[in-house]
Amino acid sequence: MRTSRYIALFLILAGRAAAEDTEHYFRFTIGQKSELDRLTRIISIDNVVHDTVYAYANQTQWETFQTLGIPGTELPHPSSLYEHKMSDSPLGVLDWDSYPTYQAYLAMMRQYASTYPNICRLDTVGFSIQNRLILALKISDNVNVREDEPQFLYTSSMHGDELVGYILLLRLANHL
Repeated sequence: MRTSRYIALFLILAGRAAAEDTEHYFRFTIGQKSELDRLTRIISIDNVVHDTVYAYANQTQWETFQTLGIPGTELPHPSSLYEHKMSDSPLGVLDWDSYPTYQAYLAMMRQYASTYPNICRLDTVGFSIQNRLILALKISDNVNVREDEPQFLYTSSMHGDELVGYILLLRLANHL
């Protein structure tokens, strides 16, 4: 069996939410765990400790939750508890101590494709809700040929505040 040399990397920099996309982080108490079945359709449950529920909600979800009459306490958003160092330099990101800005992300992705055109192709697969490019790198020994061999896809961030996968995939692309 031939080993695949095809890897697709989807790398998305979601960035901080726009002001109109405010995300609320809060806690409230419940009487019975069965209440969570209904609530999970309205808000994103983060954690449950005994009768205390920690949750996230966008503005619309927050307003809907408030109509339920359940007293909730807003908390500092977890991402606001740490100072995040940002880098405009693609090389700065590879030092493991900063996150790339959107411009650095674009530069890194374009640099991979232009530096290694024989094994790396950059594609645009769509746009984020902030109208930012969603880019993919195809890394293969035959980058411009669709081959009949196994292939796999790596994706990174599923949520805008979970950036570890995004950074790791940029580093994997750099390594490859």
